[in-house]
Parts: sequence; C-alpha cells; structure tokens
Amino acid sequence: MIATRRCSQPDDRRETEAFFRGVVDRVRPRALGLFRRYRIPPQDGDDLLQQALLVLFTKYREVRYPEAWILGTLRNQCLRYWRQRRKRPWDALDEESLDRLREPLRPGQELWDLRRDLELAAARLSERHRTVLRLRFSLGWKTEEIASRLDYQPASIRKILSRCLQALGCELTGGER
Repeated sequence: MIATRRCSQPDDRRETEAFFRGVVDRVRPRALGLFRRYRIPPQDGDDLLQQALLVLFTKYREVRYPEAWILGTLRNQCLRYWRQRRKRPWDALDEESLDRLREPLRPGQELWDLRRDLELAAARLSERHRTVLRLRFSLGWKTEEIASRLDYQPASIRKILSRCLQALGCELTGGER
C-alpha cells in the first residue's frame, strides 16, 4: 500500500540525489540481512535492490516511509525470486554440468555405469521421493497423473519433484549442496 508523503519532498536534482543516497545508506544493511535470510546470491541481491530503487524512483513522491517500502518490496522480490528458480531447475546447474550434457554419446559401458550410479543414489532416497521420480522420469507420467495417483494437488507434485531432484543431486554429489 502506498501512502502519500506530504513533507520533506526533494525539489531539485541535488536534493533528490541526496535523498536516495540517504535511503540507500539506511536500507543497505537491512537489505543485506534480508538477502542472507532468503539465501539470495550477492549478485542477484544487488539486482533486486536496484530494481526496487528504480520503482521507488518512479513513485517516491507518493511513498511515506521509503525505507519500509523498499524492505517490503525486497521481501516480495525474494519470494518471487525463489518461485521463479523452482520453475527453472536447469538454472541451478553449473556450466560444467551443462557442458557434460553436450558431450557426444558415451560408450555402452560408461552409460551403464552412469545408470547404475543413478539407481544407487535413488535407492538411498525416501520411498516417496523414489516413487515420484520413477513415475515422472521412468514411466513418463505428467504431474496431473502423479497427483491423482498419490492423492496430491498438481502444484504439490511440482514442489515435491523439485525437492526430489534436489535430494537426488545431493546423493550424487556426496551430500554437497
């Protein structure tokens, strides 16, 4: 909610610059703490802060408490950041992993070894995780089919699937995240 500010509005460019420098200086420590709490990478945190400041710049005359407004906006952006990341799991892969996927086909023995390693890692997961992964990737079921089979909502299956892939990745890397 935007409240109208009636006092101390900067009138010229120097006052506007001083106003924003002051706001940034006061907000930055709390914003950094917010980014740590939401586990936002530093470079993405800077981008989120810049976006919030740009929006504030367009409507700063209407905002009564700019520091509180920016922090509230940053909280919403942090939540939106992770929602978008969950929808794009390939962004979590590093460049080296993606390069390995681009390599030419491996000989049969090497593929068999990879499949065995994957099966061993999956065997260490919980029964629910194994079931969801098997239904989705071995049998090729869609999230709606898995949801009806396991009596879940389709949105829950997407979240569970994301957690399953994360757990499988941890098993494959030896518990490192």
